[in-house]
Amino acid sequence: MKGGDAMKGELKIVIQIKGNAGSIGVKSTDSDPVFVTLDGGLGALIPRLLEIVAGAQEKWESAPLYPKCVTALPSQAQLTTPRTAAGSPARPAPRPQPPMF
Repeated sequence: MKGGDAMKGELKIVIQIKGNAGSIGVKSTDSDPVFVTLDGGLGALIPRLLEIVAGAQEKWESAPLYPKCVTALPSQAQLTTPRTAAGSPARPAPRPQPPMF
């Protein structure tokens, strides 16, 4: 946040700490989230919070959303396993039981 600039929209910041590592997630309206993982507990994360938010804002100014996928997606018509009407895998027809005597 350069010089205390006012935010546009909503800003969500999530801090998660597990053991001696922590992560900060920053999300703004109409932008993809930015995640940063750091070693150390809350005392190591809080001093870096403004720096991480400012870095996220700079990223959002140039590219607010991740690029869209441009590769061809697999056809949904080509299922590898036949399915029944209920959606469970089709079962093979039962084989007749061989005579025991």
